[in-house]
Amino acid sequence: MDIEMVTGWEYIKLIYSLGAAAAGFLTFRVSCDPSIKIRLLCSVLIALTWPLSFPIVLALLLF
Repeated sequence: MDIEMVTGWEYIKLIYSLGAAAAGFLTFRVSCDPSIKIRLLCSVLIALTWPLSFPIVLALLLF
């Protein structure tokens, strides 16, 4: 039985990927722009920079 070791870097990539997917999906769902292209662009940009920009999205949802 071969047990594959998972490195710390793989955990970091997994966490970042899951966070990016969640941030992109939620940003797309809550954006109010009528254009799908703008909503998609916005969600992709937020997803790529989610550790810094997604908390701002969540804060703006309160207002």
